[in-house]
Amino acid sequence: MGFLLALLSEKPPWWDVAWATWALVVVGIVAAYIGLQTLADIKKQTQGFINDGRSWIMVEVQPIPGAGPIFDGKTVSRGIRDIVAENTAFTARIICKNDGKTPAWITEKRACIDIVDSLPEIPDWTRTQPIQIEPEPLSVSQIGRPKDEGLTCKRGREQGKMFVLYGIVKYRDPFGGNRSTSFGYKIRDDGVLERLTHPKYNENT
Repeated sequence: MGFLLALLSEKPPWWDVAWATWALVVVGIVAAYIGLQTLADIKKQTQGFINDGRSWIMVEVQPIPGAGPIFDGKTVSRGIRDIVAENTAFTARIICKNDGKTPAWITEKRACIDIVDSLPEIPDWTRTQPIQIEPEPLSVSQIGRPKDEGLTCKRGREQGKMFVLYGIVKYRDPFGGNRSTSFGYKIRDDGVLERLTHPKYNENT
C-alpha cells in the first residue's frame, strides 16, 4: 500500500517540463514588454531632444501698407451673350521667422485666397499657388525677407461667405527634411487679417 501511495504522489515527467516551458514563455513575454517599453521611452526622449533642438519656422501675414484692402474685379467676355466673371484680389506680405535652435532652409512657400461657405476642416492645398521656390536660409532667431504677393481668387465676394487666406511654408533643418508650417487668416471687409484658430491652419510638423 505504501508503495502505491508513493507512486501516486510522484509527478509524471511531463509535469515539470510543461511548467518549465510555461515559465519560460511568461519570462519571455515580460522581457519583451520591458524591452518595448524601454524602446518607447528612448524614442520619446530622442524625439523630445530633436523637438527641443530643431528649427521652428513661424509665419505671419500682414496687409501690404498702402496697397488697399480688397480688390473686387469683373471680366467681361464679349460674344453672342456677354459672360461676366467675377474675381477677388488681395495683396499680402508673408514673413517667416526661425524660432528654433538650429538653422533652417526654406524650400517653398505656397498661398492662396478663397471664398467659402464655411471653413473646411482640412486645407485644400491644391488651391495654393507657389509664391517662392528658391531656397532661403534662416539662421536662429532670424526674420526672413518679407514676401509681397498679389493673390487672386476667381470668385466674387458674397454676403455671408468667408474670405480666407491660407498657405504653407516647407523647410528643412539639420535634423531632417519635409518640415512645414501652415498658416491661415480670415480677411475682413476692411482688409484686416484675423488668425484662424483651427489647428490645421496653424500646424507645425
